[in-house]
This record gives sequence, structure tokens and C-alpha cells, in this order.
Amino acid sequence: MRPWSRRSRASREPRVKRKSPARTRRAAISFGVFVVVSLVLLAGLTQRIGNLTFFAHQTTYHADMADVTGLISSDPVKIAGVTVGQVTGIGVQHGHAVVTFAVNDDVHFRTSTETGLHAQNVLGQEFLYLYPGTTGKLLPPGGVLPLDHSLTTAGVGALLNALGPFLSAINPKQANTLVESVDAALQGNELQVNSLIDNAATVSSTVGSLDTQVGAVIDDLDQVLTALAKRSGDVGTLLDNLQTVSQSLASRNSVLDSVVTNLSKVTGELADLVQTNQGNLTTTIGDLNSVTNAVQHNEQQLSSGLSTLGAGLAPYTEVSSYGQFFQIKTVYLCLAGETTCTYDEPGATPAGSLPGGLVAPDPFSSATTSSGGGTGSAPSQTPGSVLRMVAGDGGGQ
Repeated sequence: MRPWSRRSRASREPRVKRKSPARTRRAAISFGVFVVVSLVLLAGLTQRIGNLTFFAHQTTYHADMADVTGLISSDPVKIAGVTVGQVTGIGVQHGHAVVTFAVNDDVHFRTSTETGLHAQNVLGQEFLYLYPGTTGKLLPPGGVLPLDHSLTTAGVGALLNALGPFLSAINPKQANTLVESVDAALQGNELQVNSLIDNAATVSSTVGSLDTQVGAVIDDLDQVLTALAKRSGDVGTLLDNLQTVSQSLASRNSVLDSVVTNLSKVTGELADLVQTNQGNLTTTIGDLNSVTNAVQHNEQQLSSGLSTLGAGLAPYTEVSSYGQFFQIKTVYLCLAGETTCTYDEPGATPAGSLPGGLVAPDPFSSATTSSGGGTGSAPSQTPGSVLRMVAGDGGGQ
């Protein structure tokens, strides 16, 4: 009975399953991977939230600043929007803040670098911003940026503080009156406002359609400016010369004033002279017109006479060359319509010069009459007959 009871009791006890070594090893590896990933994520969150930099060599610097409100340790340090380090400490010295910060060793900036604060978020948190300078020596490790290189933060608080006096000076009633006046002015002018908007749209469309022409104008202007830039030396010389001329004229200001005054006087006297002799000038111009018309009407005869003048004067030149005397009959002409003719014989009064007024013969008529030197008669000659006589066809020896 006992052996049977032992077997039955053993059969009723549960059996414990043992894990294999391979399964245990896989569980350990999974747990290790989980721990490593968790540590990596924790390190990333720590670096992100705490602005910490792992495995990076950094150099420490200091900056004197007038106001560091909102800045705390571990806030980032940025240059041109790129994080290059973090703030490691903030203190007070001689009434101003001293910010200690560390940046990566590959970042270098000069002693003319300026510092400022930029807002990280709307909660008022700030970060240190560096504005690298272009002059001065490189700032050595542990160097200090002076207080006069600290820029004032242009934040919302500064804006509200600046607008405070303006907002307090505004009278609400006057502001409401202004708004109501503008509203009343716009009411009833909706069509004009719409037309203005449409016209603006039309102008924009027109300018947009002329994009090629506008581009060409800009290109041409660019070429002109480029040419001027290449001739900057010549332009500078021209400006210097203009400056010299201006200075010379300025030094002779009194002389220029006297010249202008004298010129004004001369102009006035000339105007008076012309006005006084206006009648004489009119008569002279009329006579010149008559002479011009006469010459124009007898252009062919004048041309013919001038062409034969040399041959006509040749006999007289030959006679005078032998020392002999000869007599040339004086011939005179009267212009058509003249009542007085100039003549060389005082005893012979030409026709038309008498007080009674005989009409002077027309010198341009084709008819010729016999010439006489008697009193009261004047030779009637045409330009053609006179020229033929001078050429040798008329009387005189």
C-alpha cells in the first residue's frame, strides 16, 4: 500500500519547467538593448532640455552686460542662429551683469564682437546672442567682452515701455472721433474705393505684362552703372574739376555780379536804341527788300554782265597802261518808285527829284531811251544796257 501511495502522491505534484540557456540569453540581450536605448534617449533629452554638450571641447569667455533678464545658466549661445555653446554662469560686478559662457573650440571671434539677448519663447526665456565683429584681435580664452559691446534687447516689454507715453497721451474721444470721421468719409464712396482698387489692379497687371521691358530697363541701368563704376576715377576727376570751377566762380562773385549788372544795362540800352530807331530800321529793311527783289528779278542780266566784265574792262586797262587819258560817261540808276536819286552831276537834276515830282523812270523796264545830261532829264538805262556799256558796247573812250 505504501509504494502505491508514494506513486500517486508524486503524480499529483506539479512539475516545474526549466528554461533553456538560449532563451535566457535572448532575454538578457533584449533587456540590454532596451537599457542602452533608454540611456541614449535620456542623454538626448538631457542635452536638449539642459543644453548640455557631450564629448565636446569648449572654451570659456566672459561678457559684461547691462541687463540679462530672462537669461539663466545652461541657456544656449548662438551665432547667426546656430548654437555654438551655452551659458555656464551669471554674476554681478560693479553694478552690471557678468555672463560666463562656453563655446566650441572651433568657434573664434574678435574683440569687437557684440553681445545681446534674443527671446526663446513667449514665456520670457532668453538666450545669449553673439554678433561677431570684423576688427580687432581674436579674443583669447577667458577674455572679457566689455560693457559697451552689449546691445539693448528689443523685446515686447521694451516696445510696450516705449509706447506707454504715446498710448497715455491719446485721447479716447479724439480717437473715436477720428475713426467715425474716416468711416463717414468712406460711406457713400464705395464705388470710388472700388474703382481705386480696380485701377491699382490694372496698374499692377500692366506692369506685370511689361515684365520684359522692365527687365530690359533694369539691365540697361545695370550696364550704365557698371560703366560709371569702371570710370569712377574719371567721375571723381570731373567732380574735382567742378569743385575747382565752383570755388573759382565763388571767389569772383563780385566780378560776376558786376558783369550781370552791366549786361542788364547794355540790354536795356540796346532795347531803347532799337525802340527809338524802329522807324529807321523798318525803312532800312524795306529798302533792303527792294534791293533784294531787284537783284533777284535781274539775276540773269547781272550774271551776264559779271561774266563779260573782264572783257569789257580789258581795252580800258590797255589804254591806261600806255599813259593815255580816257573819259567814261557816268551812268546812274534809280530804283523803281524812288523820288530822289543820287547822282554825280549837280547841274543835272534827275527825273523824279523835282518838288513837283516827276516819276522816276523804271530802271528795270526793257525799253531804253537816249541818255542826256541836260537839266531836267535823266538817263533811262536798264541794268543790261549799263553792263553792256561797261563791257565796251556803250559810249566812252
